Amino acid sequence: MTPLLERVLRSIEARNPVHGKRLAVHLTTLDPAFESELCTVMDRYLLILDTASGGVDFLVDCYLKFMDDVFAERLEFTRNGRYTSTSFDEVNERVYNNPQVMTYYMHGLFLSQLLWHQHYRVYEFFTSVARRYAPQTKRYLEVGGGHGLYLRAFCAAAGPDMEVDVVDISATSLNLCKAMADRPTARFIHGDVHKHQGPASGYDFITMGEVLEHVEDPVALLRKLRDLCAPSGHVLVTTPTNAPAIDHIFLFHDVPHIVDIIKQAGFRVVDEIAVVTEEAPPRKKVVDVKIATLYAALLAPVEQKLL
Repeated sequence: MTPLLERVLRSIEARNPVHGKRLAVHLTTLDPAFESELCTVMDRYLLILDTASGGVDFLVDCYLKFMDDVFAERLEFTRNGRYTSTSFDEVNERVYNNPQVMTYYMHGLFLSQLLWHQHYRVYEFFTSVARRYAPQTKRYLEVGGGHGLYLRAFCAAAGPDMEVDVVDISATSLNLCKAMADRPTARFIHGDVHKHQGPASGYDFITMGEVLEHVEDPVALLRKLRDLCAPSGHVLVTTPTNAPAIDHIFLFHDVPHIVDIIKQAGFRVVDEIAVVTEEAPPRKKVVDVKIATLYAALLAPVEQKLL
């Protein structure tokens, strides 16, 4: 384990021993190449942060506050079977327009993207897809670039002439993605993807990581991506089932529920992966207790005549 990763883990273990030990088990299984990329991304992230923030200790503080929210939301979900927010207006007031909450939530979410095993497995899936499709991609769109992790990976596998657009409704997230990705020729567009006008011929590849659960109508969003996608293009989406969070709106009950919505939007699944949040839990526990599953799928538009 690299010194940076060791420092993060020790800091988490000091304040939450049980969670820290669970993370430690996962981190021992990391592929060395991904561990190196993880530390490169974290180093860059720390450079972007204000030096007065406290670096690693600040990130861990944010992560543990983020985890407190996760545990509280999970408790409510277990009791009531639904998310605590059901509309964008609720989430906007609760999170996005609350600078104090948004700060720790954004940084905490960043660490979760690097430390949680389901994110690692899905990232592996994404990078394998990127290696297959990026070299021939001429026009690339990312919706909700987050912290720039997927954008970095796809651009690294692509040619230097690939045109890149990133659309995000959050200016804060967009600026962070821009700094993390380090792609000078990319266009970073602050706005709603529903209003975005792409190239006339469409995008060859579109990535949208963990956005569907943040909207009230995921079918409408996927249909917009279908409109933006070239007839021969592909879309990669990720979204979780049963994953309560302070800014999650739409509840996907299981993977077939997600696939049904994908088909309603005019896509077919080319390849997919589903990773439960606990290591090898019994199938009955996944269903009965509603353990979260992170799902990722490579999609292709269904021909118009087949709709």
